[in-house]
Formats: sequence, C-alpha cells, structure tokens
Amino acid sequence: MLKSVYLKNWKSHKETRVDLSKGANVIVGTIGAGKTSIVEGIAFSLFGTTQSVTSKGISLKDLIMQKPNKEDDAEVILEIELENNLYKIERQIFETKSSQARIYCNGLLIAGPKPQDVNKKIEELFFVNFDLFMRANYSEQNQLDFFVKLQPRERKTIFDSILGIDIFDSIERNSKQVLNRLKDKLDLEQSNYEQNNKTLESFNYSVLQNTKKELEKLISETEINLKTLLTDSEKMKVDLFELKKNQDKYDSITEKLSILDGQILNLSSFIKDKNYFSESSLAELEESFIIAKKQYQELSKAYHEKQNLLAEVSLLKKQESELSVKLKNYDLKDLEEIKKQYELISEEKLREEKNQNKFKSEIELKKQKLFFGQEEYNKAKPILEKLSNLENIEKKYSDLAQTIEKNQNIETALSEKISSIEKELSLLEKGEKDCPLCGSELDETHLKKVQVTKKQLKAKLESELKKITENQTHNKKDFIEIEKKYKYFLENKSYLSKDYSSLETQKKELDDLFAMLSKQDEKYLDLCAKYEKTKKEYESSSNYHFISEQLKSIIRKRELNEKLLGSFNVDDDLIKQKEETVKLLEKQIDYKKHLQELESLQAQKTILQKEKESIKFT
Repeated sequence: MLKSVYLKNWKSHKETRVDLSKGANVIVGTIGAGKTSIVEGIAFSLFGTTQSVTSKGISLKDLIMQKPNKEDDAEVILEIELENNLYKIERQIFETKSSQARIYCNGLLIAGPKPQDVNKKIEELFFVNFDLFMRANYSEQNQLDFFVKLQPRERKTIFDSILGIDIFDSIERNSKQVLNRLKDKLDLEQSNYEQNNKTLESFNYSVLQNTKKELEKLISETEINLKTLLTDSEKMKVDLFELKKNQDKYDSITEKLSILDGQILNLSSFIKDKNYFSESSLAELEESFIIAKKQYQELSKAYHEKQNLLAEVSLLKKQESELSVKLKNYDLKDLEEIKKQYELISEEKLREEKNQNKFKSEIELKKQKLFFGQEEYNKAKPILEKLSNLENIEKKYSDLAQTIEKNQNIETALSEKISSIEKELSLLEKGEKDCPLCGSELDETHLKKVQVTKKQLKAKLESELKKITENQTHNKKDFIEIEKKYKYFLENKSYLSKDYSSLETQKKELDDLFAMLSKQDEKYLDLCAKYEKTKKEYESSSNYHFISEQLKSIIRKRELNEKLLGSFNVDDDLIKQKEETVKLLEKQIDYKKHLQELESLQAQKTILQKEKESIKFT
C-alpha cells in the first residue's frame, strides 16, 4: 500500500509531501496545479522514468523545476508498505551528473545507488515492470477508456500479458504446429497407403499384407504419440503454472532471508561487545535500572539544592557585608536633627497646601467667570465688526431707495406712453381720417405706415418697461433685506457699544488674575521642592533602622542555611558513580533486548530456510 510521496523541485512542485495512507485518495485541483505531476512522481520513483520521457522524447533533466527559478536537482521519495515491511524508494536527478536511486527496507539499504539495481529490485519485490505498470496500474490523461476502445483480440492479448499467461498461448500454438505436422505426415502416409493399394495386384499378396500391417501399426503408433503429446502439453501447462508459483514463493522467501540477514548482521555487531553481558534476566535488570535511576535523581536533586544553598549563603554574606558598611556611615546625632527638621517642614507644607487649595478654589470661580465673559465677548465681536460698516449700509440703503423711486417714475412714464399709443391705434382702427403725427388727411398707404410705426414704438416701450419692472422687483427685494439689517443694527448699536467696553474691562481683570495665579503656582512649586528635599533626608535617616532590621534578618537566614548545609551528605563523586551505574544498566538492558531480538530473528530465519528448502522445482 502506498504510504506517502515527497516531491522536491519536481516539475511545478517546489516541495510537496502527500499522505496516501488513509484508504482511497483523490487528488483535485485547477488545471496546471500539478495533479498529474504527483502521479508521474509515483511512477518515476518506482521505475526511474515516466510515460512522457518514453513516449514524448523529453529527457529526465527536463523534469527538474524550471520556473520561477531553474533548479539544479530534483528528488522524489516514495514510501510503500508490503507484507508488514516498510520500503522507502529515493530517486534523484542532477543537472550536471548521473541520476541516483536507493531503496530501503525497514531502514536498511537493499539496493543502490545505481538506478538499474533499484529497478531490478523493484521488479523482484512487486512482480511488475514499467510496461505492465503503465498498462495495468496507470492511466494517462484522457486515457481512462483505453481498454474499452481496444478490439476483443487486442484486449485479450494485453490482459494475458498483464496476468503472465501469454506463455500458455505460445505453448498452445507450438502444440498445434506439432499436431499439424503429424497430421501432414499422417496424410502423406495415407496417400502412400492408397497409392500402394492401387499397385497391390503387381505385388505378392502376403508381402502387401505385411506392408499393410506395418503401415496400420505406424498409424496407430502415430495417433498414440499424438495423444501423448497433447496430454503432455496440458500437463506442461499445469507444471509451468505451479513452477512459476513456487518460483515466486522462493524469491519472496529469499528476499525476506536477505532482510533478516541484514538485521541479524546489525544486531550481531552490537552483541559482539561482551562488556555489557549480564547473567541477570531482563526483568531484573529493568527493576535495578528503575531503582538506580530513582536514586540518581534524588542525589542530583539534593546536589542542586546544596549548590543553591551555597550560592544563597554566599549572597547573604555579601549583603551582610554591604549593610554593615552602610550602618557605619550613619551619625545618630545628625539623624535626630534631620527628623526634627522634617516634622517642621511637614507641618509648614500642610498649611501651605490648605492655603493653596483655598486660593485655587477662588481662582477656579474667577476662571469660570472669565470663561463666560470671554464667550460673550467672542459672540459680540463679529457684530461689533459689522457695526463698523454701518455707514456703508446706510449709503447703500439710501442709494437703493433713490434707484427704486427713479425706476418707479420711469415705469409710470413708460406706462403712460404705451397707453397713449394704444388710444391712437384704437382711433386709427375706428377710421380716424387725420394723421395723429402731422394732422394731414390719411390715405390707405399712409394709414398702414402710421400703424406699423406706432406698433413698433409700443413694442419697444413695452420691452423697456419689462426690463425696468424686473430690475425694480430685484431692487425692492434687496431693499427689504438691507432695511431689516439697517433697522437691526440701529436697534443694537447703542447696546453693543455699551457692553463692548464692559467686556474689555472684564477681560483685563481676568488677565490680571491669570498672572497672579502663575506667581502663586511658582511659589507653591518652590515649597514642594523644599519639602521633597527634606523628605529624602528624613527617609535616608529612617533607612538606618530599616537597614539594622534587615541586617539582623540576613544574619538569621545565613546561619539557618549553614546548618542545613551540614545535613547534606552528597558530593560529585557519589553522583558520578551513581550516574555510571545507571548508564551501565541501561546498556545491559539494551544488550539483553538485542540478544532476544537476535534469537527471534534467527528462529524466523530457520523457519524460512526450511520453507525455502521444501519448495520443489521438479
């Protein structure tokens, strides 16, 4: 059964390992993903070639990865399990030297590095060559229906070759040829017999009778020989099949014996060293090993605990020395003076903190007032800036009012002119005989000319009136907006101007408060710095008592550890001796196991040799 295949720099596979051990396997993927390359890798690992190499004329070096980077070598490893033995087949292709191949059985090399030797061993182990594998076990792309498309005779020929029974067809053909030759000989004898019958009259009857009997005897013997030959042919088929079966069994046993010999040789080389031989049984050795190993672990643990205690005692002595030096540097009189100063400064700091908190509360209220005042100031500032443009608004307001009044006058005048023209046109249409322009009597031509002139003038005046009316509409709309702004600014001008000066005064007061707050903060920071300095001096004086207690604790701990060190009865020599005992027992156990395994392998070898000797080839 196939276990796994490993591909390195093989066609499109940089490094791929496929597990094939779990039942039936299906490889899926897009076109060009490398599915066929995996199957070709399996075929190559078995026989050192592929269908593309044999049929398409490419070389083995073309199977080495070319893209994205050209590689110098490729490797394929196939693992197969057969009859409880694990076989590993390795094949390598090189760009600059010959290919190599190796086959291992249960970790032992049984053929290689020549590819031809591995190919021969593959055929011996699996009873299949490349041609048979490609026909019976492998199907190229789009060739799954290969056998279906064959003619019955061709299909039978291929299956006979796959099953190894084509030799019987050869025997049958040879037997038929012998039978045909015997029939030809019989026909010849029969012809001679008939020819002789025709010439009986010319011979002595008794002589002819004897000749006839001899011929009949010859025919009978020939028929018997023919039947014997056919019987022998059938028997030969059976014997040949049995012979092939025995040969396969013989080769299989020979292979197993070869593997056993390799394993026995490896074990024998180990067992040659008699230094690890022991009369004790394996169970006794294992029990002694467990006890010795436990003792060794306990000694090792005790040894490490002892080393840790020694290191800790050394560290404690160092700390003890350092603390003693520190205590010598302290003056008890100075320590008392520092303590008094610290207490006075602490009281002063407490008072200052209370004053500082009170001052901060007042500042916070003023900050809020400043915030709201600033907010009102910021709101009023844009309005005040707009008030500065009030004169422009007044001028624009006045100009726009004059423009509206002027346009209104023009609009009235144009309306009156248009109305007058309409009256004149109405009179002309009613048959007025005198010209409204010159007062002369109107004829038909003059009448039409006057009507056209009046209508053109009316259209022109109406167009001007329309433009004036549209401009007047926009001007009135702008006038209403400007009038609203103008009235709003007039209403708020006095109020905003009054509050603006108040806001400026308030802002100045707030700026003064910020300056005062900054000075107060500086004073408080100076006080805090003085306090921290005094605090450090006080803490330094307090360290004297802390160091004294710490030194006493270290001395007690050091003395206790020194007592514990006296209770440890372990040294390097004892641990080394126990370690050597454990290693010796471990090697004696391995020796005993290998000896038992060797005896088991030798027993298997004896059984296989007897089975091999019992195979008959006669």
